Amino acid sequence: MTTIKAIIVDDELGNIETLTSIITKYCKNIVLCGTATTNAAAEKLIFEVKPQLAFLDIQLQNETTFQLLQNLSTINFEIIFITAYNQFAINAIKFSAIDYLLKPINIDDLKLAVSKAIISIESKDAFSKINNLISNLSITQPGLKKIGIITYEGMSFVEIDKIIRLKAEGSYTKFYLNNGTVELTSKNLKEYEDILPKHQFCRIHNSHLINLNFIKKYQKGRGGFVVMEDDTEIEVSHRKKTEFLQMISNF
Repeated sequence: MTTIKAIIVDDELGNIETLTSIITKYCKNIVLCGTATTNAAAEKLIFEVKPQLAFLDIQLQNETTFQLLQNLSTINFEIIFITAYNQFAINAIKFSAIDYLLKPINIDDLKLAVSKAIISIESKDAFSKINNLISNLSITQPGLKKIGIITYEGMSFVEIDKIIRLKAEGSYTKFYLNNGTVELTSKNLKEYEDILPKHQFCRIHNSHLINLNFIKKYQKGRGGFVVMEDDTEIEVSHRKKTEFLQMISNF
């Protein structure tokens, strides 16, 4: 029998006790390795325990566990969210194929969610699911400060304001950051174009999406080209020129 290290994050001790009791009784292959009531405590617990599975209550007083996920540099564990009714959160979770449990927790739902989590852990697809969730939340939360990207090492959360440009590499995308870091991710450029803020990022060429905040210079021409803060020269395609010039004139 596969044993799974798990943690619980909930701001109500009564809920933690109830869930602990249910998991202990009905999910024999789950080993609970700790609990937390705040995002800060949860982040520390995750670092220390390195869980394979986390039961996360979405709402923790004045914060959410979505914020916890955005603060983590990498995520290598499966997640089961626990929530009272919140249609926005549930829709995002459903679309990302991540499981969730509604309060009060139904035993059969819990056992099914745990079974699926174990399969997911064994098939190593937790990274892509979390990335999809963060992307889905990004679309509906324009104030989101970070974006989740899958890398060879796992998953990274990149601050949007630190992205200089994105370059298509076939079906992959390279992120060029203002600290000189380059991240290669498995999503194509169009997916990031759809997610990143429209007022800040412009697709000036089939292969390039740029952050307007990092333009150093624009050189006129048929389409012209831009020089970015990292001194990269990028051609502006003729068909993108009008849209681009309109954007920078309003920037």
